[in-house]
Amino acid sequence: MPIIGPNGPMDPGAMTAADMAGMPTEGFVGATAGDMASMPADAMGGMTAPVMGTVPPEAMAGMDQPMMEAMPADAMAGMGPMHMEMMPPAAMGGMDAPMMEAMPSAAMAGMDAPMMEAMPPTAMAGMDADMMANMPPEAMAGMDQPMMEAMPADAMAGMGPMHMEMMPPAAMGGMDAPMMEAMPPAAMAGMDADMMAHIPPDAMAGMDADMMANTPPEAMAGAYGDMMAAMPPEAIAGMDMSMLTQIPLEAVAEVDWANVPPEAMDAGIAAFQEGIANGMSPADAFDAAGSAADPYMPADMGDMTADIMSDMPAHAMAGMDAPMMEAIPPAAMEGMDAGMMAHMPPEAMAGMDADMMGHMPPECMEGMDAGMLGNMPPEAMAGMNADMMGHMPPHCMDGMSGDHMTHMPPECMEGMDAGMMAHIPPEAMAGMDAGGWGDGAAAGGSALDGMAPMGGDGMPPMGGDPMGDAFGGGAPMGGDPTGGDPMGGAPAFDGAMAAMDGAAAANMAEGMDAANTAADAADAAAADAPADDAPTDDVG
Repeated sequence: MPIIGPNGPMDPGAMTAADMAGMPTEGFVGATAGDMASMPADAMGGMTAPVMGTVPPEAMAGMDQPMMEAMPADAMAGMGPMHMEMMPPAAMGGMDAPMMEAMPSAAMAGMDAPMMEAMPPTAMAGMDADMMANMPPEAMAGMDQPMMEAMPADAMAGMGPMHMEMMPPAAMGGMDAPMMEAMPPAAMAGMDADMMAHIPPDAMAGMDADMMANTPPEAMAGAYGDMMAAMPPEAIAGMDMSMLTQIPLEAVAEVDWANVPPEAMDAGIAAFQEGIANGMSPADAFDAAGSAADPYMPADMGDMTADIMSDMPAHAMAGMDAPMMEAIPPAAMEGMDAGMMAHMPPEAMAGMDADMMGHMPPECMEGMDAGMLGNMPPEAMAGMNADMMGHMPPHCMDGMSGDHMTHMPPECMEGMDAGMMAHIPPEAMAGMDAGGWGDGAAAGGSALDGMAPMGGDGMPPMGGDPMGDAFGGGAPMGGDPTGGDPMGGAPAFDGAMAAMDGAAAANMAEGMDAANTAADAADAAAADAPADDAPTDDVG
Protein backbone atom coordinates (compact mmCIF):
# COMPACT_ATOMS: atom_id res chain seq x y z
CA MET A 1 0.00 0.00 0.00
CA PRO A 2 1.57 3.31 -1.07
CA ILE A 3 1.92 6.49 0.95
CA ILE A 4 -1.40 8.27 0.64
CA GLY A 5 -1.48 12.07 0.53
CA PRO A 6 -4.51 14.37 0.59
CA ASN A 7 -5.05 13.78 -3.13
CA GLY A 8 -4.02 10.15 -3.45
CA PRO A 9 -0.82 8.08 -3.70
CA MET A 10 2.48 9.96 -3.44
CA ASP A 11 6.01 9.29 -4.65
CA PRO A 12 8.14 9.27 -1.47
CA GLY A 13 11.22 10.27 -3.46
CA ALA A 14 9.56 13.52 -4.49
CA MET A 15 8.13 14.51 -1.13
CA THR A 16 8.85 17.86 0.50
CA ALA A 17 8.46 19.13 4.05
CA ALA A 18 5.26 20.89 2.97
CA ASP A 19 3.89 17.63 1.59
CA MET A 20 4.71 15.91 4.85
CA ALA A 21 3.09 18.62 6.94
CA GLY A 22 -0.12 18.27 4.92
CA MET A 23 -0.30 14.49 5.21
CA PRO A 24 -3.48 12.97 6.65
CA THR A 25 -2.79 11.10 9.86
CA GLU A 26 -3.34 7.70 8.28
CA GLY A 27 -1.24 8.49 5.18
CA PHE A 28 1.79 6.53 6.34
CA VAL A 29 0.10 3.36 7.59
CA GLY A 30 1.32 1.50 4.49
CA ALA A 31 4.84 2.96 4.42
CA THR A 32 7.80 0.60 4.09
CA ALA A 33 11.48 0.88 4.93
CA GLY A 34 12.13 1.37 1.22
CA ASP A 35 9.70 4.29 1.11
CA MET A 36 11.46 5.94 4.03
CA ALA A 37 14.91 5.35 2.58
CA SER A 38 13.93 6.97 -0.74
CA MET A 39 12.51 10.07 0.94
CA PRO A 40 14.61 13.29 0.87
CA ALA A 41 15.92 14.05 4.34
CA ASP A 42 14.44 17.53 4.44
CA ALA A 43 10.95 16.11 3.87
CA MET A 44 11.07 14.90 7.48
CA GLY A 45 10.94 18.54 8.53
CA GLY A 46 7.18 18.36 8.10
CA MET A 47 6.67 15.22 10.21
CA THR A 48 4.12 15.43 13.02
CA ALA A 49 3.53 13.29 16.11
CA PRO A 50 0.15 11.90 14.92
CA VAL A 51 1.63 10.76 11.61
CA MET A 52 4.68 9.30 13.37
CA GLY A 53 2.37 7.33 15.63
CA THR A 54 0.87 5.53 12.63
CA VAL A 55 4.13 4.77 10.79
CA PRO A 56 4.68 0.97 10.83
CA PRO A 57 7.66 0.27 13.10
CA GLU A 58 9.43 -1.77 10.43
CA ALA A 59 9.47 1.31 8.16
CA MET A 60 11.85 3.00 10.61
CA ALA A 61 14.62 0.77 9.26
CA GLY A 62 14.80 3.22 6.34
CA MET A 63 15.73 6.17 8.56
CA ASP A 64 19.18 7.73 8.62
CA GLN A 65 20.98 10.51 10.51
CA PRO A 66 20.10 13.41 8.16
CA MET A 67 16.42 12.44 8.31
CA MET A 68 16.52 12.43 12.10
CA GLU A 69 18.29 15.79 12.14
CA ALA A 70 15.53 17.27 9.97
CA MET A 71 12.65 15.97 12.08
CA PRO A 72 10.91 18.45 14.41
CA ALA A 73 11.42 17.65 18.07
CA ASP A 74 7.71 17.45 18.82
CA ALA A 75 7.26 14.72 16.19
CA MET A 76 9.12 12.38 18.55
CA ALA A 77 6.03 12.32 20.77
CA GLY A 78 4.58 9.81 18.31
CA MET A 79 7.41 7.34 18.81
CA GLY A 80 6.84 3.98 20.49
CA PRO A 81 9.24 1.28 21.67
CA MET A 82 8.87 -0.73 18.46
CA HIS A 83 9.68 2.33 16.36
CA MET A 84 12.82 2.78 18.40
CA GLU A 85 13.76 -0.90 18.21
CA MET A 86 13.66 -0.86 14.39
CA MET A 87 15.75 2.30 14.02
CA PRO A 88 19.27 1.85 12.58
CA PRO A 89 21.84 2.83 15.24
CA ALA A 90 23.47 5.36 12.89
CA ALA A 91 20.19 7.27 12.66
CA MET A 92 20.45 8.07 16.37
CA GLY A 93 23.34 10.36 15.51
CA GLY A 94 20.71 12.88 14.44
CA MET A 95 19.12 13.11 17.88
CA ASP A 96 19.34 16.19 20.07
CA ALA A 97 18.19 17.11 23.59
CA PRO A 98 14.77 18.59 22.60
CA MET A 99 13.98 15.46 20.58
CA MET A 100 14.95 13.26 23.48
CA GLU A 101 12.85 15.34 25.86
CA ALA A 102 9.77 15.04 23.61
CA MET A 103 10.00 11.28 23.30
CA PRO A 104 7.57 9.17 25.43
CA SER A 105 9.35 7.40 28.26
CA ALA A 106 8.04 4.01 27.10
CA ALA A 107 9.82 4.41 23.75
CA MET A 108 13.15 3.96 25.52
CA ALA A 109 12.31 0.26 25.90
CA GLY A 110 13.42 -0.16 22.28
CA MET A 111 16.94 1.15 22.87
CA ASP A 112 20.08 -0.98 22.67
CA ALA A 113 23.80 -0.41 23.23
CA PRO A 114 24.76 0.41 19.59
CA MET A 115 21.97 2.99 19.40
CA MET A 116 23.08 4.55 22.66
CA GLU A 117 26.69 4.60 21.50
CA ALA A 118 25.71 6.45 18.29
CA MET A 119 23.83 9.19 20.11
CA PRO A 120 25.50 12.63 20.48
CA PRO A 121 26.40 13.24 24.15
CA THR A 122 24.45 16.51 24.13
CA ALA A 123 21.23 14.60 23.42
CA MET A 124 21.42 13.09 26.89
CA ALA A 125 20.45 16.46 28.35
CA GLY A 126 16.87 15.59 27.40
CA MET A 127 16.80 12.46 29.59
CA ASP A 128 14.69 12.14 32.73
CA ALA A 129 14.18 9.52 35.44
CA ASP A 130 11.22 7.84 33.75
CA MET A 131 13.14 7.44 30.51
CA MET A 132 16.09 5.96 32.38
CA ALA A 133 13.83 3.51 34.22
CA ASN A 134 12.33 2.34 30.92
CA MET A 135 15.67 1.77 29.22
CA PRO A 136 16.85 -1.86 28.95
CA PRO A 137 19.89 -2.25 31.23
CA GLU A 138 21.98 -3.70 28.41
CA ALA A 139 21.62 -0.41 26.51
CA MET A 140 23.78 1.24 29.17
CA ALA A 141 26.78 -0.56 27.66
CA GLY A 142 26.74 2.18 25.00
CA MET A 143 27.30 4.98 27.51
CA ASP A 144 30.54 6.94 27.84
CA GLN A 145 31.93 9.73 30.03
CA PRO A 146 30.78 12.71 27.88
CA MET A 147 27.24 11.27 27.77
CA MET A 148 27.20 10.92 31.55
CA GLU A 149 28.49 14.46 31.95
CA ALA A 150 25.59 15.77 29.85
CA MET A 151 22.91 13.83 31.74
CA PRO A 152 20.68 15.81 34.14
CA ALA A 153 21.29 14.77 37.73
CA ASP A 154 17.64 13.93 38.37
CA ALA A 155 17.66 11.39 35.52
CA MET A 156 19.80 9.19 37.76
CA ALA A 157 16.74 8.58 39.95
CA GLY A 158 15.62 6.07 37.30
CA MET A 159 18.78 3.97 37.65
CA GLY A 160 18.60 0.42 38.97
CA PRO A 161 21.30 -2.09 39.90
CA MET A 162 21.18 -3.74 36.47
CA HIS A 163 21.66 -0.39 34.74
CA MET A 164 24.69 0.19 36.91
CA GLU A 165 26.06 -3.28 36.29
CA MET A 166 25.99 -2.80 32.51
CA MET A 167 27.68 0.62 32.55
CA PRO A 168 31.24 0.76 31.13
CA PRO A 169 33.61 1.72 33.97
CA ALA A 170 34.99 4.68 32.02
CA ALA A 171 31.50 6.20 31.84
CA MET A 172 31.58 6.64 35.62
CA GLY A 173 34.14 9.38 35.07
CA GLY A 174 31.23 11.61 34.09
CA MET A 175 29.54 11.34 37.50
CA ASP A 176 29.28 14.26 39.90
CA ALA A 177 27.92 14.74 43.43
CA PRO A 178 24.34 15.75 42.44
CA MET A 179 24.08 12.72 40.15
CA MET A 180 25.33 10.45 42.90
CA GLU A 181 22.91 11.99 45.38
CA ALA A 182 19.93 11.43 43.04
CA MET A 183 20.71 7.76 42.49
CA PRO A 184 18.60 5.20 44.43
CA PRO A 185 20.72 3.37 47.04
CA ALA A 186 19.76 0.00 45.55
CA ALA A 187 21.48 0.95 42.27
CA MET A 188 24.84 0.73 44.04
CA ALA A 189 24.44 -3.05 44.11
CA GLY A 190 25.60 -3.05 40.49
CA MET A 191 28.90 -1.33 41.30
CA ASP A 192 32.26 -3.07 40.89
CA ALA A 193 35.87 -2.17 41.66
CA ASP A 194 36.71 -0.93 38.17
CA MET A 195 33.69 1.37 38.14
CA MET A 196 34.54 2.66 41.61
CA ALA A 197 38.08 3.46 40.49
CA HIS A 198 36.74 5.71 37.72
CA ILE A 199 34.44 7.84 39.90
CA PRO A 200 35.84 11.37 40.42
CA PRO A 201 36.62 12.12 44.09
CA ASP A 202 34.24 15.08 44.27
CA ALA A 203 31.33 12.83 43.23
CA MET A 204 31.63 11.06 46.57
CA ALA A 205 30.10 14.09 48.27
CA GLY A 206 26.75 12.70 47.08
CA MET A 207 27.23 9.36 48.88
CA ASP A 208 25.37 8.48 52.07
CA ALA A 209 25.21 5.54 54.47
CA ASP A 210 22.40 3.76 52.62
CA MET A 211 24.28 3.91 49.33
CA MET A 212 27.43 2.64 50.96
CA ALA A 213 25.56 -0.20 52.69
CA ASN A 214 24.21 -1.30 49.30
CA THR A 215 27.64 -1.33 47.67
CA PRO A 216 29.20 -4.80 47.21
CA PRO A 217 32.25 -5.09 49.49
CA GLU A 218 34.47 -6.13 46.59
CA ALA A 219 33.73 -2.83 44.84
CA MET A 220 35.74 -1.05 47.52
CA ALA A 221 38.88 -2.56 46.02
CA GLY A 222 38.61 0.27 43.49
CA ALA A 223 38.73 2.97 46.16
CA TYR A 224 41.72 5.31 46.27
CA GLY A 225 43.11 7.89 48.66
CA ASP A 226 41.50 11.04 47.26
CA MET A 227 38.15 9.28 47.06
CA MET A 228 38.27 8.14 50.68
CA ALA A 229 39.33 11.60 51.81
CA ALA A 230 36.35 13.13 49.99
CA MET A 231 33.80 10.67 51.37
CA PRO A 232 31.35 12.27 53.83
CA PRO A 233 31.43 10.92 57.42
CA GLU A 234 27.83 9.73 57.07
CA ALA A 235 28.84 7.54 54.13
CA ILE A 236 31.66 5.99 56.15
CA ALA A 237 29.02 5.07 58.74
CA GLY A 238 27.44 2.74 56.18
CA MET A 239 30.58 0.62 55.89
CA ASP A 240 31.21 -2.65 57.66
CA MET A 241 34.41 -4.53 58.21
CA SER A 242 33.95 -6.67 55.09
CA MET A 243 34.04 -3.47 53.06
CA LEU A 244 36.92 -1.92 54.98
CA THR A 245 39.07 -4.99 54.39
CA GLN A 246 38.68 -4.55 50.63
CA ILE A 247 40.08 -1.01 50.56
CA PRO A 248 43.63 -0.96 49.09
CA LEU A 249 46.29 -0.35 51.73
CA GLU A 250 47.40 2.88 50.13
CA ALA A 251 43.88 4.28 50.60
CA VAL A 252 43.35 3.00 54.15
CA ALA A 253 45.16 5.99 55.68
CA GLU A 254 42.45 8.28 54.27
CA VAL A 255 39.54 6.41 55.92
CA ASP A 256 37.74 8.47 58.55
CA TRP A 257 38.04 5.74 61.17
CA ALA A 258 36.20 7.77 63.78
CA ASN A 259 33.00 7.27 61.79
CA VAL A 260 33.28 3.53 61.28
CA PRO A 261 30.43 1.89 63.26
CA PRO A 262 31.82 0.90 66.71
CA GLU A 263 30.22 -2.55 66.63
CA ALA A 264 32.02 -3.34 63.37
CA MET A 265 35.31 -2.13 64.78
CA ASP A 266 34.91 -4.04 68.05
CA ALA A 267 34.02 -7.34 66.38
CA GLY A 268 36.69 -6.92 63.74
CA ILE A 269 39.48 -6.01 66.15
CA ALA A 270 38.63 -8.91 68.46
CA ALA A 271 38.72 -11.38 65.55
CA PHE A 272 41.98 -9.91 64.27
CA GLN A 273 43.64 -10.23 67.68
CA GLU A 274 42.39 -13.79 68.11
CA GLY A 275 43.67 -14.74 64.66
CA ILE A 276 47.15 -13.38 65.33
CA ALA A 277 47.23 -15.16 68.71
CA ASN A 278 46.39 -18.44 66.96
CA GLY A 279 49.21 -18.10 64.44
CA MET A 280 47.32 -16.58 61.50
CA SER A 281 49.16 -14.39 59.05
CA PRO A 282 48.18 -10.68 59.22
CA ALA A 283 46.37 -11.03 55.89
CA ASP A 284 44.32 -14.02 57.09
CA ALA A 285 43.58 -12.32 60.38
CA PHE A 286 42.35 -9.26 58.48
CA ASP A 287 40.00 -11.50 56.46
CA ALA A 288 38.76 -13.06 59.69
CA ALA A 289 38.08 -9.58 61.03
CA GLY A 290 35.94 -8.81 58.02
CA SER A 291 33.90 -11.98 58.46
CA ALA A 292 33.45 -11.40 62.19
CA ALA A 293 32.18 -7.87 61.73
CA ASP A 294 29.24 -8.85 59.55
CA PRO A 295 25.98 -9.93 61.20
CA TYR A 296 25.55 -13.68 60.98
CA MET A 297 22.60 -15.28 59.28
CA PRO A 298 20.79 -17.69 61.61
CA ALA A 299 22.15 -21.22 61.43
CA ASP A 300 18.66 -22.39 60.50
CA MET A 301 16.89 -20.10 58.02
CA GLY A 302 13.63 -21.24 59.60
CA ASP A 303 14.61 -19.08 62.59
CA MET A 304 14.82 -15.95 60.49
CA THR A 305 12.65 -13.03 61.60
CA ALA A 306 11.83 -9.67 60.05
CA ASP A 307 14.07 -7.94 62.61
CA ILE A 308 17.05 -10.17 61.80
CA MET A 309 16.41 -9.67 58.11
CA SER A 310 16.26 -5.87 58.42
CA ASP A 311 19.55 -5.81 60.37
CA MET A 312 21.37 -7.76 57.69
CA PRO A 313 23.69 -5.83 55.31
CA ALA A 314 22.33 -5.80 51.78
CA HIS A 315 25.37 -7.54 50.33
CA ALA A 316 24.83 -10.53 52.65
CA MET A 317 21.96 -11.58 50.40
CA ALA A 318 24.48 -12.48 47.69
CA GLY A 319 25.04 -15.75 49.54
CA MET A 320 21.40 -16.85 49.28
CA ASP A 321 20.24 -19.85 47.28
CA ALA A 322 16.85 -21.41 46.53
CA PRO A 323 16.79 -23.90 49.46
CA MET A 324 17.69 -21.12 51.90
CA MET A 325 14.97 -18.93 50.48
CA GLU A 326 12.43 -21.71 50.68
CA ALA A 327 13.16 -22.21 54.39
CA ILE A 328 12.56 -18.57 55.38
CA PRO A 329 9.27 -17.97 57.23
CA PRO A 330 7.01 -15.72 55.11
CA ALA A 331 6.72 -13.08 57.85
CA ALA A 332 10.51 -12.60 57.81
CA MET A 333 10.24 -11.13 54.32
CA GLU A 334 8.80 -7.98 55.90
CA GLY A 335 12.40 -7.07 56.79
CA MET A 336 13.53 -6.99 53.16
CA ASP A 337 14.35 -3.82 51.24
CA ALA A 338 15.25 -2.94 47.64
CA GLY A 339 18.99 -3.07 48.23
CA MET A 340 18.78 -6.58 49.66
CA MET A 341 16.66 -7.67 46.73
CA ALA A 342 19.18 -6.20 44.30
CA HIS A 343 21.95 -8.38 45.77
CA MET A 344 19.91 -11.59 45.60
CA PRO A 345 21.18 -14.16 43.05
CA PRO A 346 18.42 -14.73 40.46
CA GLU A 347 18.43 -18.47 41.06
CA ALA A 348 17.58 -17.92 44.75
CA MET A 349 14.15 -16.66 43.70
CA ALA A 350 13.22 -20.25 42.82
CA GLY A 351 12.56 -20.70 46.53
CA MET A 352 9.86 -18.00 46.67
CA ASP A 353 6.17 -18.69 47.17
CA ALA A 354 3.00 -16.57 47.18
CA ASP A 355 2.88 -16.20 50.97
CA MET A 356 6.46 -14.90 51.08
CA MET A 357 5.73 -12.52 48.23
CA GLY A 358 2.65 -11.24 50.01
CA HIS A 359 4.71 -10.27 53.08
CA MET A 360 7.32 -8.36 51.12
CA PRO A 361 7.22 -4.52 51.30
CA PRO A 362 6.21 -3.07 47.91
CA GLU A 363 9.35 -0.94 47.64
CA CYS A 364 11.45 -4.15 47.62
CA MET A 365 10.37 -4.64 44.04
CA GLU A 366 12.64 -1.75 43.00
CA GLY A 367 15.57 -4.17 43.36
CA MET A 368 14.06 -6.83 41.07
CA ASP A 369 15.38 -7.65 37.62
CA ALA A 370 14.28 -9.85 34.72
CA GLY A 371 16.46 -12.78 35.77
CA MET A 372 14.94 -12.82 39.24
CA LEU A 373 11.41 -12.68 37.88
CA GLY A 374 12.18 -15.39 35.35
CA ASN A 375 13.46 -17.70 38.10
CA MET A 376 10.48 -17.15 40.38
CA PRO A 377 7.87 -19.92 40.42
CA PRO A 378 4.76 -18.65 38.59
CA GLU A 379 2.60 -19.56 41.60
CA ALA A 380 4.47 -16.98 43.69
CA MET A 381 2.90 -14.23 41.57
CA ALA A 382 -0.35 -14.83 43.44
CA GLY A 383 1.17 -12.83 46.31
CA MET A 384 1.65 -9.72 44.16
CA ASN A 385 -0.52 -6.61 44.35
CA ALA A 386 -0.83 -3.35 42.43
CA ASP A 387 1.47 -1.43 44.79
CA MET A 388 4.23 -4.00 44.35
CA MET A 389 3.76 -3.95 40.59
CA GLY A 390 4.01 -0.16 40.57
CA HIS A 391 7.44 -0.34 42.22
CA MET A 392 8.84 -2.88 39.75
CA PRO A 393 11.37 -1.54 37.18
CA PRO A 394 9.97 -1.74 33.62
CA HIS A 395 12.84 -3.88 32.34
CA CYS A 396 12.02 -6.46 35.00
CA MET A 397 9.03 -7.46 32.89
CA ASP A 398 11.37 -9.03 30.33
CA GLY A 399 11.36 -12.08 32.64
CA MET A 400 7.57 -12.54 32.48
CA SER A 401 6.06 -15.72 31.09
CA GLY A 402 2.53 -16.79 30.30
CA ASP A 403 2.44 -18.86 33.50
CA HIS A 404 3.50 -15.86 35.58
CA MET A 405 0.79 -13.80 33.95
CA THR A 406 -1.84 -16.49 34.58
CA HIS A 407 -1.10 -16.60 38.31
CA MET A 408 -0.99 -12.84 38.77
CA PRO A 409 -4.08 -11.32 40.46
CA PRO A 410 -6.02 -9.08 38.03
CA GLU A 411 -5.76 -6.07 40.35
CA CYS A 412 -1.99 -6.06 39.79
CA MET A 413 -2.66 -4.49 36.41
CA GLU A 414 -3.55 -1.24 38.19
CA GLY A 415 0.16 -0.86 38.90
CA MET A 416 1.26 -1.37 35.28
CA ASP A 417 2.36 1.44 33.00
CA ALA A 418 3.24 1.77 29.32
CA GLY A 419 6.95 1.19 29.86
CA MET A 420 6.29 -2.09 31.63
CA MET A 421 3.93 -3.20 28.89
CA ALA A 422 6.58 -2.50 26.28
CA HIS A 423 8.94 -4.94 28.03
CA ILE A 424 6.51 -7.87 28.37
CA PRO A 425 7.44 -10.66 25.91
CA PRO A 426 4.57 -11.20 23.43
CA GLU A 427 4.35 -14.88 24.33
CA ALA A 428 3.62 -13.95 27.95
CA MET A 429 0.33 -12.43 26.87
CA ALA A 430 -1.02 -15.96 26.40
CA GLY A 431 -1.55 -16.01 30.15
CA MET A 432 -3.66 -12.87 30.21
CA ASP A 433 -7.42 -12.76 30.72
CA ALA A 434 -9.95 -10.05 29.91
CA GLY A 435 -10.58 -9.37 33.60
CA GLY A 436 -6.97 -8.34 34.13
CA TRP A 437 -7.07 -5.89 31.27
CA GLY A 438 -10.33 -4.46 32.48
CA ASP A 439 -8.76 -3.61 35.81
CA GLY A 440 -5.85 -1.93 34.08
CA ALA A 441 -8.12 0.24 32.00
CA ALA A 442 -10.28 1.07 35.00
CA ALA A 443 -7.22 2.41 36.73
CA GLY A 444 -6.79 5.05 34.07
CA GLY A 445 -5.77 3.00 31.07
CA SER A 446 -2.09 3.67 31.69
CA ALA A 447 -1.11 0.10 30.85
CA LEU A 448 -2.51 0.51 27.35
CA ASP A 449 -0.52 3.66 26.66
CA GLY A 450 2.21 1.46 25.16
CA MET A 451 -0.09 0.62 22.26
CA ALA A 452 -0.58 2.71 19.15
CA PRO A 453 -3.80 4.76 19.49
CA MET A 454 -6.98 2.92 18.64
CA GLY A 455 -8.96 6.11 18.17
CA GLY A 456 -8.45 9.84 17.91
CA ASP A 457 -5.50 10.65 15.69
CA GLY A 458 -4.38 7.07 15.14
CA MET A 459 -7.41 5.57 13.41
CA PRO A 460 -11.18 5.58 13.75
CA PRO A 461 -12.37 4.38 17.16
CA MET A 462 -12.85 0.64 17.45
CA GLY A 463 -16.13 1.06 19.28
CA GLY A 464 -19.25 3.00 18.40
CA ASP A 465 -18.80 2.98 14.62
CA PRO A 466 -16.06 0.47 13.75
CA MET A 467 -17.11 0.33 10.12
CA GLY A 468 -16.89 4.08 9.59
CA ASP A 469 -20.69 4.30 9.12
CA ALA A 470 -20.20 2.45 5.87
CA PHE A 471 -23.89 1.61 5.62
CA GLY A 472 -25.13 5.16 6.25
CA GLY A 473 -27.95 6.29 8.45
CA GLY A 474 -25.61 7.36 11.26
CA ALA A 475 -25.91 3.99 12.99
CA PRO A 476 -23.28 1.22 12.98
CA MET A 477 -23.90 -1.32 10.25
CA GLY A 478 -26.88 0.70 9.03
CA GLY A 479 -29.52 1.31 11.69
CA ASP A 480 -28.28 -0.82 14.59
CA PRO A 481 -30.36 -3.91 13.79
CA THR A 482 -28.93 -5.81 16.74
CA GLY A 483 -29.99 -3.59 19.60
CA GLY A 484 -26.88 -1.53 20.20
CA ASP A 485 -24.08 -4.02 19.60
CA PRO A 486 -22.19 -2.80 16.48
CA MET A 487 -21.39 -6.34 15.36
CA GLY A 488 -24.53 -8.04 16.59
CA GLY A 489 -22.82 -9.71 19.55
CA ALA A 490 -20.76 -11.83 17.19
CA PRO A 491 -18.19 -13.87 19.14
CA ALA A 492 -15.58 -13.03 16.50
CA PHE A 493 -15.93 -9.33 17.22
CA ASP A 494 -16.16 -9.77 20.98
CA GLY A 495 -13.05 -11.91 21.04
CA ALA A 496 -11.16 -9.52 18.81
CA MET A 497 -12.00 -6.54 20.98
CA ALA A 498 -10.96 -8.36 24.15
CA ALA A 499 -7.61 -9.08 22.55
CA MET A 500 -7.24 -5.50 21.32
CA ASP A 501 -7.91 -4.27 24.83
CA GLY A 502 -5.37 -6.71 26.14
CA ALA A 503 -2.52 -6.56 23.66
CA ALA A 504 0.72 -5.47 25.27
CA ALA A 505 2.26 -4.84 21.88
CA ALA A 506 3.65 -1.37 21.38
CA ASN A 507 2.39 -1.02 17.84
CA MET A 508 -0.76 -1.39 15.81
CA ALA A 509 0.39 -4.38 13.80
CA GLU A 510 0.88 -6.63 16.82
CA GLY A 511 -2.42 -5.49 18.27
CA MET A 512 -4.23 -6.33 15.04
CA ASP A 513 -2.54 -9.75 14.92
CA ALA A 514 -3.83 -10.45 18.43
CA ALA A 515 -7.31 -9.33 17.43
CA ASN A 516 -7.34 -11.49 14.32
CA THR A 517 -6.16 -14.53 16.26
CA ALA A 518 -8.91 -14.05 18.83
CA ALA A 519 -11.50 -13.56 16.09
CA ASP A 520 -10.42 -16.77 14.35
CA ALA A 521 -10.68 -18.68 17.62
CA ALA A 522 -14.13 -17.25 18.27
CA ASP A 523 -15.27 -18.15 14.76
CA ALA A 524 -14.14 -21.73 15.31
CA ALA A 525 -15.97 -21.89 18.61
CA ALA A 526 -19.10 -20.43 17.02
CA ALA A 527 -19.07 -23.14 14.37
CA ASP A 528 -19.52 -25.72 17.11
CA ALA A 529 -22.32 -23.76 18.86
CA PRO A 530 -26.01 -24.84 18.71
CA ALA A 531 -27.86 -23.41 15.73
CA ASP A 532 -29.99 -21.07 17.86
CA ASP A 533 -26.87 -19.49 19.29
CA ALA A 534 -24.93 -19.15 16.06
CA PRO A 535 -24.06 -15.62 14.90
CA THR A 536 -25.82 -14.44 11.78
CA ASP A 537 -25.05 -11.99 9.04
CA ASP A 538 -28.75 -11.27 8.45
CA VAL A 539 -29.66 -7.61 8.87
CA GLY A 540 -33.38 -7.63 8.50
